[in-house]
Amino acid sequence: MNRHLRTIACGVAAWALMLCLAAPAGAQNPYAKWKFNEITFDPPMPERFELPNGMVVYFLPDRQLPVVTISVLLHAGEAYVPADKTGLAAITGEALVTGGTTSRTPDQVDEELEFRGIQWSGSIEMESGEFSMQCLSRDFETALSLLSDLLINPAFEPSRLQLAIDNTLEDIRRQNDSPGRISRREYARLVYGDHPYGRSPSEKTVSAITRQDVMDFYRSYFHPNRCILALSGDLDAAVLKGRLEKAFRGWPRGERTLPVIPDPAPPQPGVYQIDKDISQTNLRFGHLGIDRHNPDRHALRVLNHILGGGGFTSRMMGKVRSDSGWAYSVGTAFGTSDKAGLFVAACETKSETTTKTLALMQWVISDLRDNGIREEELITAKESIINSDVFNYDTPVDVVENYAWLEFHGFPPDQLKRNLESIRAVTRADVEAAARKYLDPTRYVVVAVGKIAAFDAPLDKFGPVTTITLDPAP
Repeated sequence: MNRHLRTIACGVAAWALMLCLAAPAGAQNPYAKWKFNEITFDPPMPERFELPNGMVVYFLPDRQLPVVTISVLLHAGEAYVPADKTGLAAITGEALVTGGTTSRTPDQVDEELEFRGIQWSGSIEMESGEFSMQCLSRDFETALSLLSDLLINPAFEPSRLQLAIDNTLEDIRRQNDSPGRISRREYARLVYGDHPYGRSPSEKTVSAITRQDVMDFYRSYFHPNRCILALSGDLDAAVLKGRLEKAFRGWPRGERTLPVIPDPAPPQPGVYQIDKDISQTNLRFGHLGIDRHNPDRHALRVLNHILGGGGFTSRMMGKVRSDSGWAYSVGTAFGTSDKAGLFVAACETKSETTTKTLALMQWVISDLRDNGIREEELITAKESIINSDVFNYDTPVDVVENYAWLEFHGFPPDQLKRNLESIRAVTRADVEAAARKYLDPTRYVVVAVGKIAAFDAPLDKFGPVTTITLDPAP
């Protein structure tokens, strides 16, 4: 399920369009006089039903091509893993995809997938697992049989499991090669502290994972009543339910309730620098943000577009890149999760402009928070968000997967339409109130990865500085 990838792709397309059309910061928009009809959004409603074992199914037919896409959302993730086994959920997901079943060896599964051209992938992230299979409609029975077998009877074949562990260990050994990965990992660790959201797998935690751990994790979280299945394609709805009931018959419900993810504690503000012999400094700062159900999320989305999420129309890009030339890319984001997500501002800049850039970025945020926004910024942001959002639902697969995602995270069935209406309803006062409430310069955690000796000035004017020494094998 590539919902996030599609969102990013649309964002890139919108960014490219803005690059072509955007006027210099502060100039009058020459296209403001153009008038367009208001966009209407009336997505088709997929059929929804529930199997006897509790699995929820969304189905939307699509006769354009003889293909079928099946996606599975599952309540399982690293957030439910003990700290000393961090990495277990991701390795379980990889081993489930590659490790065969109790009746099919991994090679037999691979041969069947390859022979019929069936695409099969999956992963488990922080709060959820996502698995996907795509096939020709004539191979649907085979694909469904494979999918149900892989989900119900995974073998976690030892050599494939060890390969998943080895791949993870190799990735850990290389993670300090990338300044971006260092800053993202350390920023999450410093903001979330000991909370599961702040943990990263290490050689110690991954090396401690056993096949029994993987099987125990699977048995704890892989149950049909914790799954939502989203199907779209050239299928006959009249016979689909019976086929699904037959395929997933015998998969027992899970009676154990999911562990509650705790609320993260407020982080200790401060400045953290990491020395690395590179020419550019990777800057990242911010604080805790909001959860995905926060009632102010629509106002914050508009705010973020104006502040740093709107590409060349954003204030951050205008000041830091266009006016000052200190960074090629710069922006802000409000991530959302079941619990508080992250507010982050980030960029890469030359070592010699590190503190100047950091100061300017913080000034841009404070200026918006203290002095508000302009009406034309509000209009541009809302139009951009609405115009880009509709492209997230331009295929039946997109629609059915988004309905499944919304129910998975506890939103009502009409949330897709509500989102667009909520963005339209955001006012200038809403954005300014959100800025005062959710942007707090006194709580910044700052991470700078770069050549400390080459910085244009010490970072201590931004707060107490701590130098972090990276463990070569974290």
